[in-house]
Amino acid sequence: MKINRSISGILTSFSLCLLTGLVIGLLPSNAAGQVKVISMEKLTLGSGRSWAYGQFSPDGKRVYFSTLSYDGIWSYDIDTRRLVTITEDKGSGYEFVLSADEKTITYRRTITQFPAKRLQQIVEKNLDTGIEEIRMSGMSVSAPRLASRFAARQGGALQKGVSIPVAVGIDKTKITVEREGHATVLDPFEGGRYIWPSLAPSADKLAAYEMGKGLFVCSLDGTEVSQLGKYTAPSWTFDGAWIVATKERDDGHQLLSSDLFCLSPESRVVVQLTATPDVFELFPSCSPSGRMIVFHTPNGELYLLTYEEERP
Repeated sequence: MKINRSISGILTSFSLCLLTGLVIGLLPSNAAGQVKVISMEKLTLGSGRSWAYGQFSPDGKRVYFSTLSYDGIWSYDIDTRRLVTITEDKGSGYEFVLSADEKTITYRRTITQFPAKRLQQIVEKNLDTGIEEIRMSGMSVSAPRLASRFAARQGGALQKGVSIPVAVGIDKTKITVEREGHATVLDPFEGGRYIWPSLAPSADKLAAYEMGKGLFVCSLDGTEVSQLGKYTAPSWTFDGAWIVATKERDDGHQLLSSDLFCLSPESRVVVQLTATPDVFELFPSCSPSGRMIVFHTPNGELYLLTYEEERP
C-alpha cells in the first residue's frame, strides 16, 4: 500500500485546499447550498493497534470503534479526548450495537477452545457498571444486528424518534427490514447481492450497495429504486439531505485513492468532499446529531472530519 504518513493532526480547511484544491464543493445555483470541509483531525489513540470502524454515540459526543481485525471496542470523548476501553474480546468489534440511551453495548465475542474449537457469546455490557450479561452462546452465533434492535453502523441501523422503530441489516446477501419484531427480506434487483445498508433519518427509505450495480436508494418495501453510481459504504447525514460515501480507485492489485463524496438522493447532485492523496478515507460514518464524519484509513488511523453546509 503506497500511503504517505506525513499528514497528521488537525488540518484546517485552508490547508486542505492548498493540498488538494478540490476539498470545497460548490453546488449549482438551483441546489440547496454549499458543502465545505472545516477541519480534519487524526485522533491520537496510541500506537500498537490499527483503529477502524468508528460510529458515533446517539448524542454525537463520543466515537465508538474497533480495530481492523475487529478485536476490541473503545470509546473516545470528542470534547475531553478521553479514551476508554470497553472490551478487548476477540471479534467483539464486528457489528457491535449501542442502546439508544447509550447505557448498554451489545457485541459478539469469540473464545478459542482446545482443540481447534470455539465458543461464541452475545454479551450485553452495562457501560456505567461494567456488568456483563450473556444473552446467547454457541459454537456459531450471529452478530447482534437486528436482534438487538439498537443503532448500529454497517450491519444494521435503528431509527430513533419515530413511533415504530425500524432496523435494517443484511442476511445471506439480502436486505432485511424489521418493524415491530417482524423482518421483511428485500431484493430490489432480483437476485442481487447487497452490503452496507443505511437507514435514512426519516425511516422511510434506505441506501445500500449492490455488488454489480453500486449504490442505490429505495423505499422500505424495495420499490422506488434510484441508482447513484459506484460509491461505497454509504452513511446518511443527520438531516437526511446527503449520503456520504467513498469512491475508490485501484490498479487491480492495490488501492490508489479513496475519497469522500456527498450525494443528494433528491437532486442527484454529487459533491467531492475530499481529494487527499496522502489520506485514504474508508467507511465514513455520519454523526446523528451534527455535521461530523468519522472514518478510518487502511493504515488503521481514525479521523474526524467537520463540515458545514451554507445556504444561499
